[in-house]
Amino acid sequence: MSFMYEYEKKYNSNKYVDYLNDKLVFNEKYSEFVKRRWINPQKVSLGEIEDIIKDQTKIVLKRSKGSTGKDVLILDVNNMSGRELKELCLREKYNLMEEYVQQNIELQGLSPNSLNTCRIMTHLNEDGTVTILGALLRMGTSQNVDNFSQGGIAAQIDIHSGVLCRDAVSFDINQPIHIKHPVSQMDIKGFKMPYWNECIAMVKAAASKYPYNKTVGWDVAVRGDGPILIEGNHNWGARVWQMCEGKGMKAVLSKYMI
Repeated sequence: MSFMYEYEKKYNSNKYVDYLNDKLVFNEKYSEFVKRRWINPQKVSLGEIEDIIKDQTKIVLKRSKGSTGKDVLILDVNNMSGRELKELCLREKYNLMEEYVQQNIELQGLSPNSLNTCRIMTHLNEDGTVTILGALLRMGTSQNVDNFSQGGIAAQIDIHSGVLCRDAVSFDINQPIHIKHPVSQMDIKGFKMPYWNECIAMVKAAASKYPYNKTVGWDVAVRGDGPILIEGNHNWGARVWQMCEGKGMKAVLSKYMI
C-alpha cells in the first residue's frame, strides 16, 4: 500500500485529481468517452429532469465523490415525476443523474444482475505513449453493482486478446475460486470481451487527453455499439489486480520508481 501511495503520488497531480475523483468533473472533461446524457439534478430545472427520464425506464443516481458502489442508486422511474426525483436527490444528496447503460448482450448473458465493467490500468509515458498495465472484468453476483467490495467477483483479462484467462476471485479469500459465474453458470475463463480493441483504443485516448494524471484505473462498460467510460480512478490500488493475476505485480510498476 505504501508503494502504491508513492507511485500514485509521483504520477498524479493533486491539482487535477478532481478530473478523476469528482464524477461531475469527469463527465465534463471526458465527455467524448462518456457517451451518455447526464445532469446535476440539484441544479437544473424540473423540465431538464423530465427530459432526461422521458425515454428511460431506469435512471442512475450518484453522489459525485462517492466510491466502491455505495453511493450509486439504480432507480425505476416509470411512475416518478421530475419533482419527485428532484426532491429525492436533494434529500439524499445525489448530485449526478445519468442515463442507464444497457450493456452488450454477451456481457449481460455472463453476469445478468449488474452492469459489468472492465478495469483497465494505464501509465502515460514521458514520450506520450500509453502502457496498458493490466485489465480485469468485474462482475456482480447478488447485487446490482460489480464492485469487488460489494460482493462482486473479478477475473483477469489477457490484454492482447481480450479473453478472460483465469477463473474469477472474490474479495473474501474464504470464498472458492469461481469457475462458473454463480448466477448464469457460464464458464468465466475463456469468455472473450466484446469490442476489446475498441476498449484499448479508448482508454489510450483518454489517458493521453490530460497528462496531469499519468496512472489511471479506467472503468469501461460495453454497450451494444461499443465501449464507454464510466469513471477513472487516480488511486486505483493493486489488490484486485494482484488477486486476479494470482501473484504480486510490484515488479511491473517498480521500473517507474527508479
